[in-house]
Amino acid sequence: MAAPDAPPRQARAALMLAHALDDMTLARWREWRAGWGATHDTRLLLTAPHDAAARALGVDDVLHVAPQEIFRAELRRKAASGKIVPGNVDLVVLAAHRRFPAWRHVIAGEYDVFVPAGFAALRAADAASDADLVACQPRRPEDDPGWVHWRAAAPGAGDTGAALCSMLFPLARWSARLFEAMEAGYRDGWRGHCEVSVPSIAAARGLSRETWNDAAARAGVPPITTPDSFHVRRMRADAPHLAYHPVKTQAAARDIAQALGLPPPQEVPPW
Repeated sequence: MAAPDAPPRQARAALMLAHALDDMTLARWREWRAGWGATHDTRLLLTAPHDAAARALGVDDVLHVAPQEIFRAELRRKAASGKIVPGNVDLVVLAAHRRFPAWRHVIAGEYDVFVPAGFAALRAADAASDADLVACQPRRPEDDPGWVHWRAAAPGAGDTGAALCSMLFPLARWSARLFEAMEAGYRDGWRGHCEVSVPSIAAARGLSRETWNDAAARAGVPPITTPDSFHVRRMRADAPHLAYHPVKTQAAARDIAQALGLPPPQEVPPW
């Protein structure tokens, strides 16, 4: 296990998650850093190693978490696959917080989440929320009984019989209390896709949850997402002011590259 890094630059962090360093990631990173950098410790969180080329390209804030930090034996069934796909992005964010345990809140967004109207509404929603978990589209099994990841989820010994629920995580905010609950829950044997395991652990252990739109309403700013711009199966641009996350398809990747003025990618790396 890596030792904790030096104290963070801010008590709140904004991490942009990516697989590797390329032109598309760099373009999104510059937007992300400009959007959050005044108030948050901004980091480009990579799950693949980086080298001196990262600094040559102007990225000074790369945080790489290695597999041994992500898939720890004490996390038991949750970490047993040794793979990020499907549904272990939470272990990546958990590993990052373990490196910087002084972070009180961590916003984590995937590199292909678009915020076309800028970050002002997101910043206002973030400031207005005290919740332990802020994400999108809460659901229960009766809302979508055919979703395959319900069947793979299971509570740990400390929460036997806990009701399952889910939220979408392309853009989410996590508290230090939630990370502690996740560590304890996975040690107790919780398993499943992060969109089930994380909100279910939060609910079982009495932590607060809300959506970005809940926080936005309280802050007096427009909604952040809709069921079309953030959806469990198909996400699309719904209105100019809404955050948008495309599905991982080649067509979506071409759309992203075109929006950024970049050449089309050769293949799509899945989460």
